[in-house]
Amino acid sequence: MHIVILTAALKLKSGNSTVFDKYLEIILLSFSILEIKCAKPKFTSSENKTVNVHDVHVCRPNVAVQNMAYFIPSSQLNRGPVIPDNPDVQIIKQCVRYLSAVNGNTESEQNLQAAIEQCLGRKFSASLIPFLKSYPKNFEIETDGRNSFISALTKLELCPTHCSGRGTCRGSPICDKLHICKFYLLSNSCHVAKSGKVCAFGHDLTTAHNKALLRENYIDELRLEDLRNLFKSVKSRCPMTTPQICKFYNVGKGCTKDIRGQPCPFLHLCRFYISGTCKFGKGCRRSHDLLNQQVKALLEKYGISTRRSPKEVLADLQEIGVSQFGDDSDSGSVQSSTGRQTTSRFQNMKRFNSNPNLLGGMTNLSLASEIDTVDPSTQSMSMEICIYHLRGKCGFGKNCRRHHKDSMYQWQFRQQGDNSDESWTDFRPSASFDLELNFSDVEKEKCYIEFSKQHVLQVDFGKMIGEMKGSPTLDVRRLTTESSAVQKFQPLATQWKWYWKDQTNKWIIYGGQNDTGYKAMIDSESLEQHYQENPIGQMKFATMGHEYIMDYQKMVQKNVVHKTERSVRRRPTLVQAVEIEKRKKKSADTGNTKTTATSLVVHAPLDNNPLSYIPLHWSFDRQKSPAEISDHFHMVTCSKKSDEYKKMKKFFYATMPPSAEIEQIKRIENGELWINFVSKREKMKRKKKEEDIAELELFHGTNEKFINAISKQGFDFRFSGSKTGNKYGKGSYFAKYAKTADSYTDFGVKKHMFVVRVLPGDYAPGSSSFVRPPPRNPSDPFELYDSCVDNLQNPIIHVIFTFDQVYPEYIIEYRKLGI
Repeated sequence: MHIVILTAALKLKSGNSTVFDKYLEIILLSFSILEIKCAKPKFTSSENKTVNVHDVHVCRPNVAVQNMAYFIPSSQLNRGPVIPDNPDVQIIKQCVRYLSAVNGNTESEQNLQAAIEQCLGRKFSASLIPFLKSYPKNFEIETDGRNSFISALTKLELCPTHCSGRGTCRGSPICDKLHICKFYLLSNSCHVAKSGKVCAFGHDLTTAHNKALLRENYIDELRLEDLRNLFKSVKSRCPMTTPQICKFYNVGKGCTKDIRGQPCPFLHLCRFYISGTCKFGKGCRRSHDLLNQQVKALLEKYGISTRRSPKEVLADLQEIGVSQFGDDSDSGSVQSSTGRQTTSRFQNMKRFNSNPNLLGGMTNLSLASEIDTVDPSTQSMSMEICIYHLRGKCGFGKNCRRHHKDSMYQWQFRQQGDNSDESWTDFRPSASFDLELNFSDVEKEKCYIEFSKQHVLQVDFGKMIGEMKGSPTLDVRRLTTESSAVQKFQPLATQWKWYWKDQTNKWIIYGGQNDTGYKAMIDSESLEQHYQENPIGQMKFATMGHEYIMDYQKMVQKNVVHKTERSVRRRPTLVQAVEIEKRKKKSADTGNTKTTATSLVVHAPLDNNPLSYIPLHWSFDRQKSPAEISDHFHMVTCSKKSDEYKKMKKFFYATMPPSAEIEQIKRIENGELWINFVSKREKMKRKKKEEDIAELELFHGTNEKFINAISKQGFDFRFSGSKTGNKYGKGSYFAKYAKTADSYTDFGVKKHMFVVRVLPGDYAPGSSSFVRPPPRNPSDPFELYDSCVDNLQNPIIHVIFTFDQVYPEYIIEYRKLGI
């Protein structure tokens, strides 16, 4: 007999929901598999075929009857208006239920699909994999080359403010994390509850706050035991559910709690052993014993089983990232949900000095940090963070037109209506990360952050504004490093992803497949590259028999025939603070010939081995790996007897008088700039479908103070106009003749001039209003020219708008006598 019939009969008979709940619990205990009959919902399969689901079962593997006592009693639920789950959500919940009850929360695709089909009483005509991939917060899919394996996980975290006890969380809508005792959730080992007292952190998952979050994450119908299995799985760990290594145990005489005989809440283990880098081995003074009493007890409290080999336990600890050090002192800082160490919310508040009366007499803005000390006039119109500053040193210094920040991203605010660049104020690091965390989630259109003790700020990512009750509206913006589509070999570049909204209102990444099997043939990387070429333009593309126009300004995808439009979003890949620090080390400043850059090759549109593109006369060691090309930086003084010196000398004196005396010529070997240049060259070849394209050698006169910066970082078109003006566009200017470039060097006897390789491509007449080349056809804005010139028939001046179309190859140092 089906349970739906029993429960309906009991409810009618009792007429009392409490009595009904008791009967229901008795019935549940008599079944090892819970089966629920529903009215006929519909599930849209991956082929867009609607399947009538006659028998929807809540299925899981056979579970011992005694475990059924872990169900959250229905009588404890805060019953309110319940919105029925749509068919897709029903499938997701059943998959999560099944997986969370199996060993390791993982099952093969075949077994999972067979189990779900049995529960539904239906066969799917296509794989569940595309459907599950659209729920990355609930499933992880891996393959061994032949078979796919699906793991259940959850991205729902525990609130660090609530669980630390060092503050009061204001709850929804700011907080989207559970308010629950971590030891109750992970292992039911809360010592407070076991002593008969009431735990301050709470053991109630049925509060309105917790229940809403569980439902939002599709895990509101899990048994408590399965919920525990899910949260203590490796893939679901968050900072609050991850044990930490004792900070004091690893230094000096060790943790004083040991001496005092007090229990330490942090692991007494060698931190280098956990990270796999301990060089002392068995001779290490710090413990490597994962099964000693203190460590074993603590791991069990965190739900990490020690009934395995130490090797297996160590592998789990390394995977969940047990690498940070705990601090049990009353320092006023807590470990946030993002894994960063943050100051207590209202400790050391700084008042921003641009507009202290912004909030009508409010004396402290807890999320505002101090204004940059960089000259604001040099940063006008810039929305980019300087990668070279992050790497260690920017050659342009205070003259840099990019922002000098300590992170790859920085969120800022100013009062709406105040249009001065000086008014922009940084959000504090913790708030900036919270905004980044939400912004990187394509589903988020708005988010809430705690702006001060009295104010909650609602940030609208579409309008880029912040609103608070009773306060002026704020403009909000995000500073960021250059896109990885531009800085192809730079780990500190920002990687962007593009999404489109399908007919079911799901955001699908370009190149990915939605539930109906539809797949956009163009991918995120291609879109980003085209966007960088013309951020206010449009692009035509075709996919699966349809033609579309991508409008970057409106952020919509329009069907050319049917005129239907789909919303489009561009969101960054989230990078944690710890990862940023690692990337800084990988991308250290080039410095000099002894300390070179250590950039990481990210992507290169090259057909051949990158080593084959390195000029033969370079001093680069060809025994090194291609990944080390971007590390290479060297300034080589050319011998006056060499062919390259003679060639450059002849080129220089073709238009310069003998009174200009060359002192030396240096060759610039910058692997990072060179690979970017040849990558652009290969891309232009493919686009034009030509074996070779024009490559010019042009001159660029500059100030001595910029020589080092340009040699290491390349040309920055933002400096356009500082001396040359913007007559032909706001780009970098290069001259056909040395005498033309000479007029833009330092005034005085000693001069410097670059000889630059330039890819002019197809060019158009320049204009002072241009910030990029114009469209090839005014009626067709999709394709742009590659550069601009002063004169189409006989160009003397070339204007380039992207840094990878030029490479500074030589620097000529000379003196002009008779000045």
